[in-house]
Amino acid sequence: MFAFNLNLIKITILILFIYNLTGCGIASKDNLEEVNIAPKFKKSNYLFTLRDNETRLIGKISATDPDNDILEYTVTPNTFLIVNERLRFTVTPNLSADIATQNYQASVTVSDGELIATQSVTIIVINIDY
Repeated sequence: MFAFNLNLIKITILILFIYNLTGCGIASKDNLEEVNIAPKFKKSNYLFTLRDNETRLIGKISATDPDNDILEYTVTPNTFLIVNERLRFTVTPNLSADIATQNYQASVTVSDGELIATQSVTIIVINIDY
């Protein structure tokens, strides 16, 4: 017949319980998922003023990404385009002689491939012939 040491069994069960309990609560770096953080524009407001018939280049619009993801910019409406963080008109603005200024609105969106941020942009074109 086997003789059981009750104290030894209790200690063994306690050790196994503690081992399982602490093992379930420990997270390794391999099991952690990275959380993607959305990109953010460097300015909260973009306002550009330029003269008509002078240039297509409007100005620089840039954003940062806390995760250092590659950023891709898009702009609407298609009156504008954005290349290398430089907002441009698709054609040089040429206001008619009776218009002193013309205001344009654009919406620039930046994406890190997963999350996006959108920023409104105001462009004021001044008629040099007015």
